[in-house]
Amino acid sequence: MSLSNKKKEQALDILLEYKGENPEIKRLKYNLSNKKNFVLNDLNYEYILSNYENNEPILINKTVKIAKWFGEQMQKKYDIEFVPEKLKISYIVGETSLIYHCYVKYRSSQTEYMSLFLPKKALLNPLFENNWRNTEVNVDKLNQLLKKSERTLKKHQIEGIKFLLGSKKCILADEQGLGKSMELAGASILGNFEHILIICPSSLKTNWKKELSFFSIDDISIIEGTKPDKWDMNKKYVICNYDIFDEHLHKVAYTIVIDENTGEEKKIKSRKKEYVDEIMKDNPLIQADFDLVIIDEAHKLSNSTSNRYKAIKDYLQKSRVENIYLSTGTPIANNAKNYYNLLSLINSEISWDYMYYMKQYCGAYEITLKTGRKVLITKKDTNLEELMEKTKHVYLRRLKDELKDLPNRDIIERYYDLTDKEWIEYNQLWKEYEQAQIDLGNIEPDKLDDLNKQLVEGSLLRQYLAKTMIPYTIELAEEHIEDGSKIIIGCCYNIEVDLLKEHFKDKSVIYKGGMTSKQKDKAQDEFTNNPKIKVFISNIQAGGVGLTLNAANITIMNSYDWVPSSNEQFQDRNFRIGQEKDVITYYQLFNNTFSEYIWNTLIKKLMTINTVIKDEKNKNN
Repeated sequence: MSLSNKKKEQALDILLEYKGENPEIKRLKYNLSNKKNFVLNDLNYEYILSNYENNEPILINKTVKIAKWFGEQMQKKYDIEFVPEKLKISYIVGETSLIYHCYVKYRSSQTEYMSLFLPKKALLNPLFENNWRNTEVNVDKLNQLLKKSERTLKKHQIEGIKFLLGSKKCILADEQGLGKSMELAGASILGNFEHILIICPSSLKTNWKKELSFFSIDDISIIEGTKPDKWDMNKKYVICNYDIFDEHLHKVAYTIVIDENTGEEKKIKSRKKEYVDEIMKDNPLIQADFDLVIIDEAHKLSNSTSNRYKAIKDYLQKSRVENIYLSTGTPIANNAKNYYNLLSLINSEISWDYMYYMKQYCGAYEITLKTGRKVLITKKDTNLEELMEKTKHVYLRRLKDELKDLPNRDIIERYYDLTDKEWIEYNQLWKEYEQAQIDLGNIEPDKLDDLNKQLVEGSLLRQYLAKTMIPYTIELAEEHIEDGSKIIIGCCYNIEVDLLKEHFKDKSVIYKGGMTSKQKDKAQDEFTNNPKIKVFISNIQAGGVGLTLNAANITIMNSYDWVPSSNEQFQDRNFRIGQEKDVITYYQLFNNTFSEYIWNTLIKKLMTINTVIKDEKNKNN
């Protein structure tokens, strides 16, 4: 960091008059007085200002893991025959924003501790980790509140409440279906919070009200509509959907200007403080002064370029909320860069240095454009085991497989071959699209490689394969219906939903975008309670949150998403607390086609996710 001259002068005055016991400040004072060419640097100045009043060392007595790059630095500097991976820290005698000054051993056979300036970003384990497992939870109070709804807290949910109460800002990352909402509601009751904001997808607002009602809570307001003056912000619990933030808070990034030539109004981005403050100061969400914010389905905020992410990040920063609980069964939606965005929302220490995070964990590097502007490019994720170590204290994750009261779950892959006719159509589709783009002048013939990439990402082939898969899905579903099972079918495109509905007719319901909340609730209720309804046909995105579909134990993916978390969220709709049957999910692929390529890509992404996000049982392995 760069200090002002005034700060440097202040540090120098302190140093000259220093009579304390800090060994580093005493050393600096001696060197300044006795060495002719000795000059203080910015780190020295900051160290003096940060530590001159602290004379008592802090006892740590803890072994911590360190980053490989710092271990290599130590090996070189101290001529060690191996790369240290751990340090035994006895005392901390000083600290700055970037380093701990401590006494350490890098091997157990050392007879004395050595003085070391340890960069905070080199630490893989927090020095002052909160032991949340010792947090007391009034289980009797919560179970008494739940009595009317005939519910009781399970052991893992009590542990989840302990974690939340023992952490001001954290991620509850239990696998889907383990009752995270009940844990969050329980923590909100026992945490002595006065005003709680719950942010969730629009389809989950009534679910949250119902969840709170299980605890006999009725002091609830659901934010609806586009007029802030109509919102009731005086209830203890305020439930708000993401779209409200998009509409009413993301506008802080824009202002209106008049074009000098045409006189027309234009909406342009602006981060000027006066615009931001003017719009924010009267916003009821800011003025409400919440002391706890719960963000449900937080993986939907993993894209930092989305309006909803910017709006909620702005809100959390400007409202200065002290307690933030993120809830998601898939904390890494895609890669380490997505994970950074969630860590940033809870202001995790690892998110404070953006460039370091990107270079260390996302394989990022800088390139300079012809304009002189520098651009950061991210490539393959790196150092994922280290990232896991550095963040494992900020999240709690339990898997269904660990719980004895849930049945088994199997993932089954089914491979099919396209017919000769389908292969011709499949290949011709590609060629026709290429030629059409050339004829329209959208691309030159020698740029077809770029077009192919666009085609792949544009999902033309995926849609063809999805429609071609429908007969196989129908056959598989009918087999299980004959056995007495109810079936969930997942689709990426609404055309699939419609075609499947044409086949299953009155023994099916559909669930997709564009339906009202009442229509969606009716579809869920019919599938759950009407024995004549055998098939729940759903768009993966629409049906991936807020649904409990334990009436079915079979899920068939007619098509699937690029993003692993979207598929996982959907496939877990019937693998939730209360499910008594073994659950099967079918993923269907056509050999040597784009669907197989997507599947293999998903497997690689899942390997990245599982390397970083560990369940509690495996965090220390």
